[in-house]
Amino acid sequence: MHTEKVIDQVESPKRYLHIVLLVMLIFFVISLVTNILNSIIVDVKQSFDLSLATTGLLPFSFFIAYGVMSIPAGFLSERFGNKALLSFSFLLMTLASLGFVLIPTHIVFSFTLFMLGSCMAILQVIINPMLRAAGGEEHFAFNSVAAQLVFGGASFASPYLYQYLVEDHATENWATTLRSLVPVDIPWATLYIVFAAVSFILVLVVALTKYPSYEKEEDEKLTNGGGAGASDDDGIEATTDSNYMKKQYEAVDSNAKEINNVTIPKINLKKTNKKKYIKATFDI
Repeated sequence: MHTEKVIDQVESPKRYLHIVLLVMLIFFVISLVTNILNSIIVDVKQSFDLSLATTGLLPFSFFIAYGVMSIPAGFLSERFGNKALLSFSFLLMTLASLGFVLIPTHIVFSFTLFMLGSCMAILQVIINPMLRAAGGEEHFAFNSVAAQLVFGGASFASPYLYQYLVEDHATENWATTLRSLVPVDIPWATLYIVFAAVSFILVLVVALTKYPSYEKEEDEKLTNGGGAGASDDDGIEATTDSNYMKKQYEAVDSNAKEINNVTIPKINLKKTNKKKYIKATFDI
């Protein structure tokens, strides 16, 4: 027997603007930390008296962390909550940045870059599904483009931050105060004081933020092998992966006007339009 029934209207999912803004802020910080390396690489070479080959390994130590940590970060996101991982990442960024400020050597700087790159990988694994859930799937494309604009804005601003911190100022200001905390021949290390401060502030922001619970899409999960059985056909179409779905559903008997428990072996769900209605097709 094959029946079709249009189920009642589905409520539009709640949007979480504060989470969207937090994700945009995280994209800004990721870009700032990542792209500042292009501005300081010449100063790093001169400060540590490095060869060209050794200098070229510095960006490598940062970006290789993406390859090393991306897959483990996916498994960690399945095991722990977003709040815990975000807090851990920003706390690790704080400690890594302060470590270089306290011990400004080439080896420590390379290790700091690797740790920062690892944190960037963890953050990017977390914030993309979070952006989809908080902003809504129908707005995900727009929000992703907006995030890339924020990313580009931080990339544009990072050289100006570097210039402001290392150049001489006629009067005492916060830049000169920060420069007094680092060796005279490594003025660019003040950037990592700024990164440590920003990261610690974000630890507090993440701790005080309330996060919605949401279910990841199949292609965002690692534990079940990805999005088997999911397709995109004028909305959403989903089918059970097994032949029989042993779950109790409540159905209303339109004649008797009472609720009965029925066992449905298979259910297919399909969105009938792009807004609010879902058509259920039962194969019994």
